[in-house]
Amino acid sequence: MQYYNSNNAAYDLDLFAPKSNVVPQTAPGRKAVIKQLPVTHQKAKTNNLSVFAKIAAVAIVLFMVCFTIYTRVEISDTKAAIAKADREIEVLDSETVRLEMELENKISYKNLEQAAAQLGMHKKSKSQVHYIDSNENDSAQILNADADK
Repeated sequence: MQYYNSNNAAYDLDLFAPKSNVVPQTAPGRKAVIKQLPVTHQKAKTNNLSVFAKIAAVAIVLFMVCFTIYTRVEISDTKAAIAKADREIEVLDSETVRLEMELENKISYKNLEQAAAQLGMHKKSKSQVHYIDSNENDSAQILNADADK
């Protein structure tokens, strides 16, 4: 069944026909030659190479796992140190506030007046205050009681 032109293989429907289980025969006078290839030991070399590749891959994966664990431990230690430093900063800040309040209490005028009263000190009266008028002359005269004698 050939439906195609010898110039056009597009209509060769024999290519899609079911195949038969008959072995094609060789041309008369020609025998089928089956060559047996020699077996080489390349499989052993490939096997050794694949064992080395597997060991190297396992070593790399093991190294990466160990490195990941190590970096996570270091990160954890660093975070713990930062948290400890933050707690110390908070304690020192509260101590600073306490000391500033204590200093303000010691310096306050009320405390100064109480300390002066305990020492027997009191405020000046108006009779103890002397005013100097220096607008009349730009000079001053020092009187020495010892120089008169």
